[in-house]
Amino acid sequence: MTLPKRIRDMHTLFGRRDDQTCGQCALLLRRKSGARTYLKCTLNRQSAGAAADWRAGWPACGKFFAPARKPA
Repeated sequence: MTLPKRIRDMHTLFGRRDDQTCGQCALLLRRKSGARTYLKCTLNRQSAGAAADWRAGWPACGKFFAPARKPA
């Protein structure tokens, strides 16, 4: 799978975590607009356009941040 330039740039800057995905990262925002949900990485530029949309299945970058676990 060829990844888009925006995630390849993140891997170049911060490294690549093949053991994690962007969808597991606490820095991935889920923005709802009507019936759709758009994923945005807080470390990347933000816009309402598709050029800033992210994919949950992409390999995470080295800035991967695990979400806080809820106490039992």
